Amino acid sequence: MTTPASARVVITGIGVVSAWGWGVEPFRRGLRSGRTAIGPFGRFDATGYRTALAAEVPAPPPGLPARFPGWARLTWSERFALAAAEEALARAAIDRAALAGRETGVYFGSSTGGMLEGEEWYA
Repeated sequence: MTTPASARVVITGIGVVSAWGWGVEPFRRGLRSGRTAIGPFGRFDATGYRTALAAEVPAPPPGLPARFPGWARLTWSERFALAAAEEALARAAIDRAALAGRETGVYFGSSTGGMLEGEEWYA
């Protein structure tokens, strides 16, 4: 069975934000290390919860927040998506302006994206 050209998908670059760090290289090193990225976390007080372990993403590298206007107003999930997308474009040697008017996509995996900020707002 052949796939019509209009249904093809091309992955040109990847970007990663994980508990091992910001970027593909920290992720790759973490996977190869054989060690877990799960450990104690500090993003919120876990007193009263059954666990105080998580795969928490470390603070962003210096200079990263300055590249995105409004960084302080973004949820952590939005920050992760922007940083990973920027890395994917750079690794694919694609200028962001070249995507204007073109169909593009981002695959983003998260189980609780925006939950922390939503709970803070609700409280």
